[in-house]
Amino acid sequence: MESRNKTPTDNEVREHIENLRSRGNRGLADLIEMHAFKAQPEKRPNCPLCKDSGYTEWTQEIGGVVYEYAEECICMKQRREMQRLETSNLPDPTRMSLGQFRTDQDWQIRILDTAYRFAGWSPQAADDIPPWFYAGGHPGTGKTHVCTGICCNLIGQGRQVLYRIWNDVAEEMKDKRNTTAYRQTMKRLQEVDVLYLDDFLHGSPSKASLELAWEIVNGRYTNRKQTIFSSEHFIQEIIDKDHGLGGRIHERARGFVLGIARDATRDYRTKGEMA
Repeated sequence: MESRNKTPTDNEVREHIENLRSRGNRGLADLIEMHAFKAQPEKRPNCPLCKDSGYTEWTQEIGGVVYEYAEECICMKQRREMQRLETSNLPDPTRMSLGQFRTDQDWQIRILDTAYRFAGWSPQAADDIPPWFYAGGHPGTGKTHVCTGICCNLIGQGRQVLYRIWNDVAEEMKDKRNTTAYRQTMKRLQEVDVLYLDDFLHGSPSKASLELAWEIVNGRYTNRKQTIFSSEHFIQEIIDKDHGLGGRIHERARGFVLGIARDATRDYRTKGEMA
């Protein structure tokens, strides 16, 4: 899994939040602020409209009869977004938004442009299949960062996201093989709205790992569920390992496949800076 080697200060996070608000992205800004500072009591949600009850009430007199009304408070949308962020299992989402991705070089600009295009995709027809996203190539180039940023944007759009590290999935499913728990977990992996698999097929994948990947990917392909991958393997290398598996990913991710050249100068870990 890729992560930042320099954690932003609270002031830097607040500056990023204000930049989002200034660009009109208030929903995502509020979501990040709530998550980043949730441990501080003064930052906990405190809706002045509903007093955190989740609904508002009022009365109206009609023809001498007083009617009582109640409806969901407008703060509940933000709370649901917060809940989706909490249950997504994303790694430090407040520190890895798209707005915090470094774009000092042309290849980084291309990565961010592709990520924004993907996050901004919307169906033009009822039967449009949502695209997939694949970021492969050299380690330490911000693949996890940009994929996490995409997931944050999708959560802000009301999507349910699940983040899993591939090796963790492989170990878990091996332990659950031939059990009800295996089938339950597989069903969630195949059917969750958006699945992000980090470090996909890390290292030299075994036959069992490729078979597991096929089961998950084919299920999501059939169910038309959006999937995001980051991996040290280029998409062609996945195709060479398993044509059916790689072919499905390549088909669904067409237009959103990143191949980051294996160039040590791009690795922020060895340079001591963030990609």
